[in-house]
Amino acid sequence: MGPRLFLIELFTLLLYIFLNFGVRILGLVYTLKNSLTRKAQKWEVITFCVIIFSIVLNIFFVQKGQWWNTVQFLYYGVFLSTILTVQFLFSLLEENNKFLTALVILIVITTLPIDIDLLRDFTSFKSLSYVPQKELAALGFLKKQPNGTVFQPLYNPKLSESYSYPFPLFADNDSSYVAALSEKQVHLSTLGQLDLVGVDYKQRLKNLQRNDCDEMKNVKYAYIVKEYHDHYVMKCINSTNGFNKIFENDSVSIYQR
Repeated sequence: MGPRLFLIELFTLLLYIFLNFGVRILGLVYTLKNSLTRKAQKWEVITFCVIIFSIVLNIFFVQKGQWWNTVQFLYYGVFLSTILTVQFLFSLLEENNKFLTALVILIVITTLPIDIDLLRDFTSFKSLSYVPQKELAALGFLKKQPNGTVFQPLYNPKLSESYSYPFPLFADNDSSYVAALSEKQVHLSTLGQLDLVGVDYKQRLKNLQRNDCDEMKNVKYAYIVKEYHDHYVMKCINSTNGFNKIFENDSVSIYQR
């Protein structure tokens, strides 16, 4: 840990904070200055300390599995820093100085593009993804069946190339929608979340990746979206004794063992 590495890490940290806080850094600097000169109000000092605490949690917490999850601690600080920034801009307006007033207007104008973009996303009726109606029917049927582990093919990212927004959820990302909507335990899905909670799924994943049909003996149901065109899975279902088709529509086939 020499001075060169320390400076590199410090620069990376400052860049990270700047990219996340943006103009909100003005509020932090303003509050720090007032705190040092004993001009800050009590609520400002408390808010500033909470922001620093959220940054510290984000930087120093180390998490197994997925490293990125601790970033959500930072968002509390980003939100609170907006309040301090507004306080700073209001203090500039109170100076009744034309230059400072113009500066405040300029700062506000520069923040409008991202606000408009966010507003457009949150007011748009077009979802980013959805569960097709025929899948909802299949999942509703599966929900009524006796409890048992459900097999679903591994998420195939190439499927998204055949669609545009909004994506059907099976093509959008590796999600737990089958477990959520059927209220059944699934054999393997949402690997990122399994990493977070420390579930050891590596062997199951290896078995599926090398087309080991013995994995099908560990499930009671197989939920097959026909768009996957997974010939290996169908081969395993057909070659494993005891699988019978209990549901089918244009989108999904469900097998029970």
